[in-house]
Amino acid sequence: MNVKGSWTALCFLWACVGSMTLGCVEDTEGNGDGMGGTPAPAACVVDGMEYPDGASVPAGDGCNTCECDDGMIGSCTEIGCPLPECTEEACGPAPGVPSVLCDDGVTMAGRGACERQENGQCGWTVSECPDDPCADILCADGEVCEAGACVELGPCEPAECGSAPPVEAVLCPDGETQSGLGPCARGADGVCGWTFVECPGTSCDDVQCEPDSVCVDGECFPLACEEGACGEPLSGTFQCPDGINVGGVGPCERQANGECEWSQLVCPDACEMIQCERGSMCVEGECVDDPERCVPGEMIPAGDGCNT
Repeated sequence: MNVKGSWTALCFLWACVGSMTLGCVEDTEGNGDGMGGTPAPAACVVDGMEYPDGASVPAGDGCNTCECDDGMIGSCTEIGCPLPECTEEACGPAPGVPSVLCDDGVTMAGRGACERQENGQCGWTVSECPDDPCADILCADGEVCEAGACVELGPCEPAECGSAPPVEAVLCPDGETQSGLGPCARGADGVCGWTFVECPGTSCDDVQCEPDSVCVDGECFPLACEEGACGEPLSGTFQCPDGINVGGVGPCERQANGECEWSQLVCPDACEMIQCERGSMCVEGECVDDPERCVPGEMIPAGDGCNT
């Protein structure tokens, strides 16, 4: 058995005076002659492959190498290895996030690609809309904020407002203003749209007059007019068909326009309280036959020219 640094029994037969002696000496030369000395360095085995002592051995990360040192893995290089591309399997189930166009009209927010995240792990990227650069900017009338700056807008064309809504034009109580549909104009938000004209408030909206007075231009005037203020009446009075009320010219009093004028007395509807039988109608307080209504059992044309 060969052991490094051990004593080897080298037996010599030598003669001394009068006797025979067996002596041992230490082999200090390290000749490796099979009877003593240093053995050959061991090889390294990695993934079934044998690498001799001092050879480069794969580190297992795909880019670095290590040194084989007498059967052991020695020092290794420390190169930053590129990470493999992420797969959908590595990212896991995709998040149910819809894709939407942001207010800037360019950025798409929502679910992105399967890629490596900041923590080094594979995952789905979810993007958000950028902050609105116009959120804290107030522009003047006729201007709109774009990309954080106020820009002046031109007049609107009718085509930009779309179809005009069916709004009836009405003459306001002031006799001058026409309420209803206005022009196609740009609003405070910069969007073109149809405007609407409303009747102006009168100066009497907040004025409360006594029962025997009327408000005119913000002032209260008595309803009673001075004698002769209305002039001569154009006509007289007459008995209404109901035999109770009187129609025609009423008293001289102040009207809503503030002028003293003759009031007009209107007869009530004579047929308002009268219920006629089927086949008849009310005319001036009396029930008469209705030519457009049929009597039960009567034959009338069907409207097709032959049937009844």
